[in-house]
Amino acid sequence: MKEIVFIIGSLDMGGAERVISTLANDFCKEYKTTVVTILSNKYEYKLDNSINVVNLSENETNRILKLPGLLCGLSRIFKKLDKKNSVIVSFVARINIIVLIANMFIRVPLILSERNDPKNDGRSHFIRLLTAILYKMSDRIVFQTAYAKNLFSKAIQKMSIVIYNPASVEAEKSTDNEREEIVTAGRLANQKNHILLINSFNRIHDKYSEYTLSIYGVGPLKNQLEKHIISLNLQDRVILKGNSFDLHKEIADSAIFVMSSDYEGQSNALLEAMMMGLPCIATNTPGTDELLNEKNSMLVDVGDEQQMADAIEYLIQNPNIRKEIGGNAKKVISLIGKDIIISQWKLLIADVIINEK
Repeated sequence: MKEIVFIIGSLDMGGAERVISTLANDFCKEYKTTVVTILSNKYEYKLDNSINVVNLSENETNRILKLPGLLCGLSRIFKKLDKKNSVIVSFVARINIIVLIANMFIRVPLILSERNDPKNDGRSHFIRLLTAILYKMSDRIVFQTAYAKNLFSKAIQKMSIVIYNPASVEAEKSTDNEREEIVTAGRLANQKNHILLINSFNRIHDKYSEYTLSIYGVGPLKNQLEKHIISLNLQDRVILKGNSFDLHKEIADSAIFVMSSDYEGQSNALLEAMMMGLPCIATNTPGTDELLNEKNSMLVDVGDEQQMADAIEYLIQNPNIRKEIGGNAKKVISLIGKDIIISQWKLLIADVIINEK
């Protein structure tokens, strides 16, 4: 039987983690499927009972000290695989490097995937050097955007493919019971720049005091954001909602979805909001304009509070425009619908296995 092994840091809430769970839950119908987590044993996403989950994370907090154990654990897993009928799929740059080293002398077919903005995600010069050298030892590399792919050498680009995130939604934008609410969803971390969104909301709040801002997600900046909200006296109007397993249903009645990130690989939350038909405002992070345009969204400069505030105010004042761009946004499903994206992954994996035989 064909076998596939997915490798990720954890299955905690996150974009890469969600994509892994989506792919694994589909591939397990045709492949013997294993998901290996190497940094944490947190599992927030549900996996099919047939999927074998292996946790290689240890109590040691120093990642360098963890490395020998991770390499040995991964090598043991890889040695058991039938090279002619198996493939490894690894997500995220630092994890990709560990997987490449563990597989160096075993040579199971290997697909890597970059899941963030390689230019802006804070990776060290050493990690950049290792990706430039070691990525060529894989069989294929998947990028979320053409922008990210083009940051690498011509040699790496030749062995690479762009596959968008698979997206599916459990609710659509409500047209009858719209709430005067602005929403966003994302990890409470510097990358998402929720401070920008809160400040932009504050600029228009007095004029549109009936509106609230709901922020879904958890992360290290929760306390900082709470203090900032209190400092602006917005604690009754800006709500940190935490994580939700029914996010789509909870935001379906909202008026506007906003993404305020400084950089992104590709925002699952934004794409899903578009599929729902929510009118969206997003910072024009590199690669975002590959799916977003003036007909299906509003793009503003990264870090510009006033542009963000102006865009929010414009959509508040123009319900017909909200409806128009929300309707156009739903058409993105033709590019990122779950079935479409999974079929692209299946073709890629089949091609890698066949070419290795």
